[in-house]
Amino acid sequence: MIPAVEIMASKILAKGHEIVKEEHADIVIVASCALTQEIMRNCLSRAQQASTMGKNVLIIGCLPEIGEENILRVVPSASIAGVNSYHHIEDILKKMEERYRVRRLNDPPRMPLSTAVWRRVNPLTAYIPIGEGCSRRCEFCICRITRGSQISYPPESIINAVVRAVENNAREIVLVSEDAGAYGRDIGIALPSLLRKIFTIKGDFKIRLGYVNPASILPYFDDLLSCLSHPKMYRFLHLNIQSASQKVLDGMRRDYTPEDIAMIFNRLRKEFNGFTIISDILVGHPAEDDEDFEETLEFLKKLKPDSINVYAYSPHRGGGDSSQPSWKVKQRYEEMLALKSRLEIESSKRWIGWRGEVTVIQNDGNIALGRNYAYRDVVFKSSLTPGEKTKVEIKNHKGYTLLA
Repeated sequence: MIPAVEIMASKILAKGHEIVKEEHADIVIVASCALTQEIMRNCLSRAQQASTMGKNVLIIGCLPEIGEENILRVVPSASIAGVNSYHHIEDILKKMEERYRVRRLNDPPRMPLSTAVWRRVNPLTAYIPIGEGCSRRCEFCICRITRGSQISYPPESIINAVVRAVENNAREIVLVSEDAGAYGRDIGIALPSLLRKIFTIKGDFKIRLGYVNPASILPYFDDLLSCLSHPKMYRFLHLNIQSASQKVLDGMRRDYTPEDIAMIFNRLRKEFNGFTIISDILVGHPAEDDEDFEETLEFLKKLKPDSINVYAYSPHRGGGDSSQPSWKVKQRYEEMLALKSRLEIESSKRWIGWRGEVTVIQNDGNIALGRNYAYRDVVFKSSLTPGEKTKVEIKNHKGYTLLA
């Protein structure tokens, strides 16, 4: 959603509007997500709060595509627009200024890469969309409903977008889509081919891959390992494993095995020193019993990802009904969060004593946030400005954040 928000902000500013704090706004835009029921409730609550303040509210993104009835029930005055409607934000706002209630859904995907350089949340980080939608059949996922089948953007358009971003001082290029690993399957190429084209671009920048489904990278994993060794790549992978139980993976319709996941972890750890692996874990799936949950816990304790994102299964239009008691799902969620904390501490401790170069990404007064080659955040005292580099030594940590 970040590229969509950045593009909307650019279009809004180009039309002479101002982006202000909520209390001073005439129109409040809620960029929505439908990943889980909790996230959907938070989006609706935010919109309801703005409406109660007398604001003209636009809810845009995934939620209107699947939850229009809920929106009308909670915020009946809100305008709504779908996942691909951000391209038309100027027209939507014009109608809202004229006091129309807008309903704009089912816009077809449109490649955003021809857009001029857009306003970035962080000037040093450019999120470059490489595709839209997903053609996998994961039982629990709403993306196939809200975003449709996979569409990979042409390599030439992506290359041009990266060139423009680097020319405008981007130091980090984040390649994003619903599954970055699946890039090119619909147009007859694979992700490593795209990466090698990006490697030829001149400039001082590093590339980070967005979310990756293990099944998508298995066919070309050796080639991906070769790409990850390139100096322009962060030593980082966000691997959506969801579960380590074969029974649960089958119930989720995930096209890989626990053995596949272990192979990926072990090869990355063997090939690279200090490689960061982030994983997503879903607890409470209807196919998951206590034994399956324990199997996933033990798997993670053994393979030690550097961090995990934990989600509770949500029965909505993306999947079936939940057969798990809510108290049990909550219990597993909290237990998995506790493991997340332990994994992050273990990972951070392994970095203590490391000396090396970081690039300053942000600076708040004399406190700088930098990133090293493994995409680890490093906080240290410095007056260096964003984009500058310096050598540091890791002395301590605060959870997942390294302190130098």
